[in-house]
Amino acid sequence: MENLKKEIKKKRESISDNTLKIYVNNINRLYKKLTSKKEDFENLSFLKDFDKVKSFLNGDQKNGKKLSLQTKKQYYASIVVALKSTQATPKLLQNYSKEMIKLQETYESNRKEQKKSKTQKQNWIEYQTLLNVYKYYKNKVKLQKIRSKSSLNDKEMKLLKKFIILSLYLSNPKDNPPRRGIDYAEMIITKKKPEEDNKNYLYIKNFRNKSFIFQNYKTKKTHGRQEIKVSNILNNDLNLWLKFNKTKYLLPNPNGESSITPNQLTKLLNHIFKKRLDKTISINLIRSIIVSEIYKDMPKLKSLEETATKMGHTVQEAIQTYTKKD
Repeated sequence: MENLKKEIKKKRESISDNTLKIYVNNINRLYKKLTSKKEDFENLSFLKDFDKVKSFLNGDQKNGKKLSLQTKKQYYASIVVALKSTQATPKLLQNYSKEMIKLQETYESNRKEQKKSKTQKQNWIEYQTLLNVYKYYKNKVKLQKIRSKSSLNDKEMKLLKKFIILSLYLSNPKDNPPRRGIDYAEMIITKKKPEEDNKNYLYIKNFRNKSFIFQNYKTKKTHGRQEIKVSNILNNDLNLWLKFNKTKYLLPNPNGESSITPNQLTKLLNHIFKKRLDKTISINLIRSIIVSEIYKDMPKLKSLEETATKMGHTVQEAIQTYTKKD
């Protein structure tokens, strides 16, 4: 795995550590599923059987799991990046590249149509139902009088952890809209002004004033370092969490010696919603439901693009220059 990371880094010097980690982890996950082996991969020879890999990603094999379009696209992108960094044959690279491009075209078409995927349709819930899960856990914390206690047992700590995770995503979607998993999962708590590095921080200025400092996230190259003020509602919830969480991590593992991973955060949220609503609600789905609510009165993107093209400008120009409000 480490050798592949080095080779990819040589070919793509500007690649972020997080993106590199995702690519290599995808390759490793694919290797283990295809070979049923527990150890990490040593080389990419298993990718030579293109038909087998394609069949697996399509879910064609017996009891095969149907992967989402987005997940398949990510796997193929990881494979293409990995093969470009090694001595792969042109034919093999071409086969994987064609599949990746086809998926990308389908994805872009669906994006413009703004259609829900099959998985999204199955698990979609109303915006208010989503917020009610946060309120349910907030009430549980209140009923168990967590705020008045000086220490918590394991069960109470697990409850509070679920509550703060829901609070991060749902307590105030307007002022603190839901971020991707990587943004919160490895976040560090600090009372000192954070340095400019590749880490994310919860910056505690005082009891009433906190900010999130995002320096390691998917679109950092576009938006740069971000400082987002913590809303009053979320600040109140965080103060309760920080009363009992004495680690340096916003979301620590039970041993307190490390933070949870983005994958663990996703699984925790999946578990919360599965138990409460019998739905598989991912971070991406939370983001989709909330953004769909915020922009519910906005025309479809395809319609916006068609009108903008006929008028001889872009959608962005239409919104910034010609759209007016009272």
